[in-house]
Amino acid sequence: MAYESHYWRQILKREVRYLDKKLKLTHRETEKNLDKHFSEVEIRIMTLAYIIRKLSDTEKLPDAVLVKSIKLVLYPRITDFSRRSFVDIEREYNLDKQSVSFLTLRELCNQIIHSYILQAVGSSRRTFKYLWFVSDYKRDSGLYQITIAQFLKLVHTVSDSHVSKMTATYDMEKGDWIKKRY
Repeated sequence: MAYESHYWRQILKREVRYLDKKLKLTHRETEKNLDKHFSEVEIRIMTLAYIIRKLSDTEKLPDAVLVKSIKLVLYPRITDFSRRSFVDIEREYNLDKQSVSFLTLRELCNQIIHSYILQAVGSSRRTFKYLWFVSDYKRDSGLYQITIAQFLKLVHTVSDSHVSKMTATYDMEKGDWIKKRY
């Protein structure tokens, strides 16, 4: 349990600083270890998503942080795609057609934690720019995209968010306590 959330938040802050540095490196600067470089970014993003969800599950984040809608790009699934034993993003998703989608922070973290696809993507300047992700459960609905900078901004917000007040009321119909965190 994340009883003392201070230490978890310190990890969030440390990882954001690390990823901020990585995002400024071009692929040429990391050419000899490009696969390792991509993997490090993806592993750290997975870790950040898990920590955020853990803080959420242990009621260490205000409700307003958790329910805020996050704007994302959604690439549709190609419906006539026949499943293969490996992921082929360009054949499975239409990267030429995009729409706007919204997820809450918890939904976004769950998509990353249970990812069917989790891939850092470079920009035309050959630096890390985007994160593509979708859970195994939602893989038929489309592929999500967020800028890594936007994701890190969300993590920074979480690392600075604290619950300062909580109310609890008992709901007779549900037979459970309804808690609100501010």
